[in-house]
Amino acid sequence: MGNETGSQEGGTLVLFPGALGDAVCVEPAIAWLGQFGPICFYARGGAAEVAHFFPARPRVGSLDDAMISGLFAPPEVTNPELWHWLAQFRRVVSFTGSKSPHFRERLRPLSHAKVLPFPHAEGSGHAVDEMLAGVSGGRAASGAIPALEVLPALARPPSLPAVAGPCEPMGAPTLLLHPGSGGAAKRAPRELFDGLARLWGENPGGSVVLLLGPTELAERPWWTARFETVLCPASLRELVAVVGSGDVYFGNDAGPSHVAAGLGVPTLVWFQSTSPDRFGPRGARVGYLSSNSPDASIAGVHRCLKGLLA
Repeated sequence: MGNETGSQEGGTLVLFPGALGDAVCVEPAIAWLGQFGPICFYARGGAAEVAHFFPARPRVGSLDDAMISGLFAPPEVTNPELWHWLAQFRRVVSFTGSKSPHFRERLRPLSHAKVLPFPHAEGSGHAVDEMLAGVSGGRAASGAIPALEVLPALARPPSLPAVAGPCEPMGAPTLLLHPGSGGAAKRAPRELFDGLARLWGENPGGSVVLLLGPTELAERPWWTARFETVLCPASLRELVAVVGSGDVYFGNDAGPSHVAAGLGVPTLVWFQSTSPDRFGPRGARVGYLSSNSPDASIAGVHRCLKGLLA
């Protein structure tokens, strides 16, 4: 992803401030907009990276682009280049700036612009439905399932440690574990992952792959002492390659869990301090557990994972 500002004539400009999991949730909204032409999706970090895996194939740019920052300038600050750029789009949809008077005033003269509030934790309904309803004006049905798609050009990079052949299953059955999350309060006890891996390893042919993100690297010695295969994907592309090769996934309320669900991998997500009603990953085979669930034990989680594979 570069910082060069660009557009696709007649398409839709989408400004998105969320993180990785949020971006997976917005995929159905992007797919809906895609029926009206090409899309330029401006975001940051994992949210920008995962957009490359949207079936709508948006052009991806940086939300920190100088042209985007110009949208937040006071109305009296004129920028003919900015207006020329915005005029190329048939639609402008922004999930950022709803609380900025300057931003709203800047876009007010554009009849094709829409500023939507970014879903917050206190809202009602699922974020997927809220964002889809916002872009469609309520015309799209609720309950959409985000989808991620991996093209051969985006398959396993050569730098990724070999667990299986490119785009091939890791083996039957391989359990993927992701014990991290953006906040410690959202994480299941790591002893749960340790015990689950031991129980899973008792299955004939069963194997376990542990995934660590950047925020868990300091814990790597603890995990490597207990797991034979510990991977630390250096990019979203590498994470998608590994997760998409697994048979079943268990993780916390975090971005990688949304990626697993979006790739169609049977996914079980642990909710320690939050509720899945608002931001839970959606998928054809997705289950939720919490510390208050009857299955909130090593044996219970194991049973739920086997059920997802049935």
